[in-house]
Amino acid sequence: MLFHSPPGAVGVDGEALTAVVRDAAADSLKRGMSFVQSLPEAQDSQSVGVLRAAGFERIARLSTMRLDLSRHAAAPEGHDLGWRNHTCFSERELGDVISRTYEGSLDCPRLTGLRRMSDVIASHKAGGVFRPEAWWIADRQGRPAGCVLVNDDAAGPGAELVYVGVVPEHRGSGIGDALLRRAITQAKQRGQRVITLAVDASNRFAVALYEARGFEQTHSREAYMTLPETQV
Repeated sequence: MLFHSPPGAVGVDGEALTAVVRDAAADSLKRGMSFVQSLPEAQDSQSVGVLRAAGFERIARLSTMRLDLSRHAAAPEGHDLGWRNHTCFSERELGDVISRTYEGSLDCPRLTGLRRMSDVIASHKAGGVFRPEAWWIADRQGRPAGCVLVNDDAAGPGAELVYVGVVPEHRGSGIGDALLRRAITQAKQRGQRVITLAVDASNRFAVALYEARGFEQTHSREAYMTLPETQV
């Protein structure tokens, strides 16, 4: 993740900042990073200009959405699913399920295949406070149909939905909604007051699902990244 000085700040030279960003990203890629990313606010045109000039490409607009759990009534999952949390499956199995959910995904598809699955899972664990009992695989007819991963917010009484996905053959059957309802219900049972998530704004199916469950957008960021030359 790249952080840089505000381009409009006193004493910051735009050309020098662009050069530093370009060189820092190139150095990180040479040292083995899969990619370098930056998430400027959607309205921060100056930072976007620096990133573009430094060779970063836009991959998505990420919408942050929020649900007030104190005003949310729990809804039954209403699906013939079996549930296993992190104590009942291996990370290799979880990685296999996540990989399947990436197939044909509309959520930041440019990132698919850029990282080792072990790194993907590690990054999900690092987003807040990892709660093994809140990481679930949903099985249908004895086979994984999807997964939902929820962490707690280290800064206060809140939870974050860090990942949710459905394998291709089960899409359109309501399993995504069942996964979301489990995430919401479990967070509320743990005493959390809000649950947040980030979604690719162009993924209209996911956005519609979240809105149907009462999530509201709070702000958005542009996702920019740069890749090793061999991956461009």
